[in-house]
This record gives sequence, C-alpha cells and structure tokens, in this order.
Amino acid sequence: MKKPLGFSLVELMVALAMSAAIITVMMDSFSSLNGSFMFNTNQLELNQNLRMSLGLIKRDVQNAGVFGSFSFHDQSSAASYMETTSASNNCSTAEWCNFDLSTVGVRSASSFTELAANLDSGLTLVGGSDVLRLQYGSDKVAYVSTATIKSDCATAPGNNYLYDLSFTNQGLDLSASRYMLASTNHAYLLKLSSASTLVSPLTLACPGSPPTVAVESAIGGLSYDPDVSSMQLVNFYTRYYFVGTKSGVTGLYTKTLQANGSLSSAKLISNLVTRINFMYKVNTLSANVNSYPSTASRYRYLPTSAMESTPAYFGQLSAVTISISGSSTQAVDSNMAKLTQTQSDSVAWR
Repeated sequence: MKKPLGFSLVELMVALAMSAAIITVMMDSFSSLNGSFMFNTNQLELNQNLRMSLGLIKRDVQNAGVFGSFSFHDQSSAASYMETTSASNNCSTAEWCNFDLSTVGVRSASSFTELAANLDSGLTLVGGSDVLRLQYGSDKVAYVSTATIKSDCATAPGNNYLYDLSFTNQGLDLSASRYMLASTNHAYLLKLSSASTLVSPLTLACPGSPPTVAVESAIGGLSYDPDVSSMQLVNFYTRYYFVGTKSGVTGLYTKTLQANGSLSSAKLISNLVTRINFMYKVNTLSANVNSYPSTASRYRYLPTSAMESTPAYFGQLSAVTISISGSSTQAVDSNMAKLTQTQSDSVAWR
C-alpha cells in the first residue's frame, strides 16, 4: 500500500502553532522598533523645536538695550543718557513711544497691558508662562555724514546741540515711526509724528521747540560736545514672546511693534512649546545699571514674579537665564503619554 500524501491533523496544528509563534515574535519586534522610531522621531522634533525657539529668544535678549554703537548695559544711569521728543507727537501709549528707562531692554511679566489689549481674535495667553518684552535696535544703520552744531539756543545757551543731520543709509527702514539716534555714550529716541518717511537732512530744533531732541545736552551740569564720528541712526524695535493658544493651536508666539506704531499679528514660532520662564541675576544693592561689584554688593537670583514686585530690579540685571519647556504632539507609549523636555540657556552682559 502507498503511504497517503499530505499532512496529518497533528502535523498541521504543529505547523500553525509554530507559524503563529513566529508571526507573534515578528509583530512584537515590529511594534518595538516602530515604538522606538516614533519615540526617537518625537524626541528629535521636540529637541530641535526647543533649540530653535531658545536660540531666537537668546539672540534677541543678547541684542536688548543695544542701539548701534550704544548699549544701556554699559551706562551708569539710563535716564541720564536719554532724551525723547516732545509729548505732542501723538504717542498714545507711553511704553510704545519711549524706551522703558527702568530696564536695560529686557523685561518679563505675567502679562503686559499693551499686549493684552491688542491680542488677535481668538488668541489667549497661557497661564504659568512668562511674557517677555525686548527693546533693541536694528542691525541696519544710517551713519551721520554731516551735522551742524548750535550753541545759541535760548533755553540753554552755551550748550552744544546737533541741528541739521544728513545720513548715509546702510539699509535702514526709512518708513518707520521710531528711531534711536545713538553715539558711543548717548542715545536719543526719535518719534516722528507727522511724516511717515524719514527725510534727510533731519532737522532737530533747540529744546522747547517741538519736535525737540536735545542731542548731547548738558548732563549733570556739564556740557558735552556731540560725538558725530560715532553717531548712528537705527530702527527702534519692541518685541513680545509669549505662550498662547490661537484657533486651538498652543505654542510660542511673537508680536512686534511695527513701523506704523501698531502691534503685528501673532506669529507662531513653535507649536511644541508649552512654557517659557526667566530667572534674573540682580544686583539688589546697586543704584547703578553697571556699577562694579563692591564688597557690599549683593546679587540675588529672582524669577519674574519677584521682579514684578520691584520693577527697578530690571535696571540692575547682569544675567538672564531662559528656560523653555515643551511636549510632543503625539503620544509615545500605550498610556498616551507625551514626551516632555525643558532646555535652558543664559545670557550675561558683564
């Protein structure tokens, strides 16, 4: 008799069991590899987003308080080194028109009145995250090429003032409404009230004759000659960084004071950022912005909440630590947990 061809029932069941075991092992391996791939992808995306966002904020913090050849971090008293135009220049919000003299271009808060009043439709701020405001000058400049010095102003005879200034423009935005005129040791905010375009030569009147900018005027009873050789004109910028939610998208946003004096629409930088916070190194005993630390000086490290209670501390900064937190948009495990990460970096001026 011939032996019957094919598999017996027992053989078939053994084969099926072995195939099922192999398939199970393969599925488990694929699931593990896919999980590792998704985790690494989410981690890389989150890390890159946080690094990019942190780099943008750090760059602007480094530039804060710097206007051409002038830096407020090098001055002993910002208020003594700055003049502004007349109050009759249609400036509706003082903080938008004038440099915040109680800071060195850096200030954070839980919210800012001018920002909260100009949020986009559907945009809300996320609680627990700080709002950062930075003021700085553009990297494009207009150099003063010619100037007339006047010393016969009726209100302050004998003091020297720049009168007619002509500029050699190196990419400056001439349609802006705010400029900073700066030398190596003085800075003056120009707020143009009527003309939407800067004209050259720019005529600056004597004190008391709007628009008034008493360039290199008497400070502390002393008269200074204008340092024309280092005089530069730069655009004046104010920028806000904050974590908000707009149209269901939560992330890091920015708003910038535009050339026409209004705040721009919120621009999304990263939808993975969930929080930004700041820690400040402050000389709480110094009355100057840049006094050399003496044995009596005492430095403290304060968060934004403590800085808000004593705004004068923002004028005593020597370093800022920026912390930025975020989470992945997708879950990374079976419990639907999202990957979280925090990155920090510091900026020191002295």
